[in-house]
Amino acid sequence: MKINKKNHTQINLFDNRIDWSNVLFVILLIAVSAWYFSGINTIPFHLDESSYLFSSDDLETLVTNPSSLFWEPGKETDRKLTLRLLDSPLRRYINEIGRQLAGEKALPVDWDWTKSWEENAHAGALPDGKLLYFGRLSIAIFFPFSLLLVYSLGNRILNNTCGWIAAILFASNALILLHTRRVMAEGVLVFTVLLFLWSVTSPKKSIFFIGITAALAFCAKQSSGILYLVGIIAIVFNNHDKRGSALSLIPRLISYSVIFITAIYILNPYMWKHPIQS
Repeated sequence: MKINKKNHTQINLFDNRIDWSNVLFVILLIAVSAWYFSGINTIPFHLDESSYLFSSDDLETLVTNPSSLFWEPGKETDRKLTLRLLDSPLRRYINEIGRQLAGEKALPVDWDWTKSWEENAHAGALPDGKLLYFGRLSIAIFFPFSLLLVYSLGNRILNNTCGWIAAILFASNALILLHTRRVMAEGVLVFTVLLFLWSVTSPKKSIFFIGITAALAFCAKQSSGILYLVGIIAIVFNNHDKRGSALSLIPRLISYSVIFITAIYILNPYMWKHPIQS
């Protein structure tokens, strides 16, 4: 026991007991993650991985030749600009950071589906083992954080048992174990969606955090754009202003929308020159 001289109250120094359930989960997290990373090279190669490794040079291009990233009306689009228009950008940035840290260059050519495997390999569209490994690792690195979010969300929504069940189901899901270890969007998408769910279930819902996480999920894969509406619902149900609640919601929803749209605009350089048309 310790006496607080200022308030003359007793404080029990032994109140902060170890939560052994969380300790056991950390042990599970480390063990599962080690097994998960050790199997990156065992995942079958998907031809789209070549396309993603080919287009992973946006950050470098932004420094050396930014105008080539911009979409313009009537401008003929090359293969990389076409991929920027088709795919969300977050995965490309993460892939590029990963391969740059590994000292690897992007693939010189994209995979051509009209040609044979041998023709594509001869043209340089087949990544070598090191490039493929570090490209996959840059995406797979999000798995332990996703697992932690799943466990935490289960605890937050229901109880510790729910957290454990959710984590075990997530860590043993075949689709998660397959697709989140490829140079594709799924690993980043899963993490950003979970991060968004974390933001909307937080007791203190931050409009900025909800807007940013919704935008990140959209920039991981456009199909997650539906989360924008989920964010609106979360903000509406979190409105505690009893006086003129509808009016008080308007500035909050406008702020949320501005944050969401601005983040998407910043993360998609092809929109910078003609944002509305693009």
